[in-house]
Amino acid sequence: MTCQGWLLRLVFRVPIGTFDQKTLDASLGIPPLDETEGIPKYGSDPRVKCGKISVQGNSMQVVTIQVFRKEEIANSAFRKFLIEAAEAHVGTSKPKRSKKS
Repeated sequence: MTCQGWLLRLVFRVPIGTFDQKTLDASLGIPPLDETEGIPKYGSDPRVKCGKISVQGNSMQVVTIQVFRKEEIANSAFRKFLIEAAEAHVGTSKPKRSKKS
């Protein structure tokens, strides 16, 4: 998704509580726009955000990341995030097995 012509907006849906916004923001190290070289000062909001949505009665956590440069996500911290997000999402989409007595 794009929100401006020069930012890529990545959106991930995972179970609630999978990520803590402050911890994730710090580990990814993506600075606010007004601290990013190469673009005009735009705002001091974090570019990594966590929120909640409800989809068909199921509450989920939504992680949104705004990317300006490939280098912001071409690193081990982002790869670790992707693995954790994928594993958490797959865990919610697996059919539940009933226990046999």
